[in-house]
Amino acid sequence: MLHSLMLLTHCLAAVTVPTKFYTCVQGKCALGGDATTDMELDECTIMCEARLWPIPSKVDLGTEGASLNGAVSWDMHGVPPVTMQVMVQMQHAFEELAFNRNHVDAGVTLKVIVMVSGTETVLSMDTHENYTLTGSVAAGITITADTIFGARNGLTTLSQLITYSRVKDVYRMPQAPSITDAPKYPYRGLMIDVSRNFIQLDTLRMTIRAMGMSKLNTLHLHLSDTASFPVEIAGRLNLTETGAYSNYEVYRIQDIAQLVEYATVYGVRLIPEIDQPAHARAGWEWGPEAGLGNLVVCNGANVDWTNSALEPPSGQFDITNDNVLTVLGEIYADLATSFGSTVFHIGGDEVIVGSDGTGTSCWNNTEKAKSVVDWVVAHGYDRSDKETWYGLWRNFTMKSTSVLEKAYAGENAKLEKIMQWAGADASGWNLVAQPGRTTTFPVDLFMFQTWDSYGNSITPTLLNEGYDVVVSNYDLLYLDCGGSSWVQEGNSWCSYNSWYRIYDSATTALSAWNTKLQPGAVNNLKGFEAAMWTEHYDTLSIMTGVWPRAAALAERLWSDPDSNWKAADPRMQTHRDRLAQKGIITAALQPQWCIQNGAYSCTA
Repeated sequence: MLHSLMLLTHCLAAVTVPTKFYTCVQGKCALGGDATTDMELDECTIMCEARLWPIPSKVDLGTEGASLNGAVSWDMHGVPPVTMQVMVQMQHAFEELAFNRNHVDAGVTLKVIVMVSGTETVLSMDTHENYTLTGSVAAGITITADTIFGARNGLTTLSQLITYSRVKDVYRMPQAPSITDAPKYPYRGLMIDVSRNFIQLDTLRMTIRAMGMSKLNTLHLHLSDTASFPVEIAGRLNLTETGAYSNYEVYRIQDIAQLVEYATVYGVRLIPEIDQPAHARAGWEWGPEAGLGNLVVCNGANVDWTNSALEPPSGQFDITNDNVLTVLGEIYADLATSFGSTVFHIGGDEVIVGSDGTGTSCWNNTEKAKSVVDWVVAHGYDRSDKETWYGLWRNFTMKSTSVLEKAYAGENAKLEKIMQWAGADASGWNLVAQPGRTTTFPVDLFMFQTWDSYGNSITPTLLNEGYDVVVSNYDLLYLDCGGSSWVQEGNSWCSYNSWYRIYDSATTALSAWNTKLQPGAVNNLKGFEAAMWTEHYDTLSIMTGVWPRAAALAERLWSDPDSNWKAADPRMQTHRDRLAQKGIITAALQPQWCIQNGAYSCTA
């Protein structure tokens, strides 16, 4: 037995798989060649095919390559002092991304000159993210940008130009690249639901790194729902003490501050969402004990979620209790400071009203929401009149909006927009679709996020009315769709969105809306957002659910090429591998054989 093991060890140690080399033939990498005259795959895909992601507006990489030793000489004299601290962190992130902080013996030191004209250190809806990348390895690469966020984007592109040759043990890049680049949309987003299943900080940081590598700039965190309230609020610790799953599944105040700082380095802003007036239960059930009355209703132990909500557990705010607004004000003030976001999301969809005689009910049910019904009756309102309930909902939303504005003002924080979910669904209760929309949701203050089907969307109507809109049509951009149901036997309520579909999502939607849009209305479209709801995803599974599909959206929102997914396929395959090489957990798109054997070896 020992002799056999020794032979096996010897045989394994003796195996050497030859490195594959590629020749550039008419702008395509062809397998075959040797180390003397040809390139390894990563270098060839850049030098020969310019497989950058997202593809820049204008790019010329030339034909000559240069060797680097992994060291960088920085010239930051053109960076405003007020931005220097963040810019230095961005510089470190670049070195980690491009060289993994490893130096080699061959090649030259890369000189990078950064020129920034603006002093912004907080990403807003108006931040300029454009850059130019010019110069040469011989004289130095110059990145010029209006802001440090544009400079960071330039550094990200530069990192993609740099590849490593294992055989030659040297870094390689084009000798004299020339790139001019700017994004199509200011809002390029990803939403992650961190309430239904807690997503650990390490996973969020990995997500942020992948977003930065792909030039997505907005991470929208759905922080609260009926299932849990995992974020610490300094003045109301009982929200988290009674709402988090455990002491180990909490985003503490210092965690949020560090995550915001980390995200800024990768050019990502964090937007908090506190869902209301539906989707509320966990963390809010202590009201009676504190003398504040019922903060939530339809949440009792005997309440059957199947006739009280769309999914378990059930719960909605008691919108007749002003103490809810008092607590919300404290939450807003805390999050305005900890997140520092100029945009705040207040949820606002999927309200259940019903009545005592209907199959599904909440606010208008005598047993489930007694405090609400008692208030309505005491004030002489007609329970059977829909306008009674829309009026209460409208009044609550307007009060909540005022409380949010005051909270931001009290913290000396800038509030650009309040976000609210919106859809065209007329089968349920839908405040956004009601008359008086511009009074409830002032056009200059609100930005809607539409989730409905692109074929029957409220988006064109909102754009025509002058609202800023971010699109997340479920049949184009929901990442959790597909697979099985999680509350009963059967399949998911929505179909899987492939990266092909996501890549073409903006084109698909705009084509459907083209005849409905008034001249200039499309300018109100601020971007799109892929959404990952986590009913059946958690920290261990979410990354392969999000990546690399979210990167497909990133290119559409940054470059918006005239072509479709198929033209992007070789670069998408390379970017997926790039993400994986840099430690991002990502799903595979094809067998490795496909990328090793050239563009479209497998894609029909």
